[in-house]
Amino acid sequence: SIKNSVHGSDSVASAEREIHFFFPSAILRPMSAGEGEAYLNKFVIPVLTQGLAEAIRRKPADPFTFLADFLDANNPNVAYIEPPGPLRQTDPDELSPDRV
Repeated sequence: SIKNSVHGSDSVASAEREIHFFFPSAILRPMSAGEGEAYLNKFVIPVLTQGLAEAIRRKPADPFTFLADFLDANNPNVAYIEPPGPLRQTDPDELSPDRV
């Protein structure tokens, strides 16, 4: 029978070699102590804080779905395109060459 097991590498170099053996497509890159925190503070925390504040204000029955929807609707990395307004009729005089 197969059982779960835990493995601990004896060094960072061994761990990298073993990870690449078991997960060949894994990309290992060391992260500095403040790199993750700086990234989160710049890109995630501002909109997450707004979403959490809005959840507290509204107190939705399902706060997780509310927060997911809020983050999706307020994603600063997605371009917002204004929906087109009503069509207006063009005055034929606006199209005359004299107006150009």
